[in-house]
Amino acid sequence: MEKILLEYEEDFWAEHIKRVRRIAENSDGACIERFLSLFGGMGSFGDLVLQAPKPVNEIFYRERTHSYKLAQALL
Repeated sequence: MEKILLEYEEDFWAEHIKRVRRIAENSDGACIERFLSLFGGMGSFGDLVLQAPKPVNEIFYRERTHSYKLAQALL
């Protein structure tokens, strides 16, 4: 997801995902709660639609949904 976000100039969200990834690389379970917190409220990560072709948004949507479900399962 980070790569797609950077490619379509979503630097704000890419930075958040980068922080989550770095926490995860240190095997810290806090990354799960931090990732899930990105989905709260209007204008959240869950609402993001990229300024990209439809197939890219479909891939991004699948990746985001899959990641969210995995994070939920790990709680």
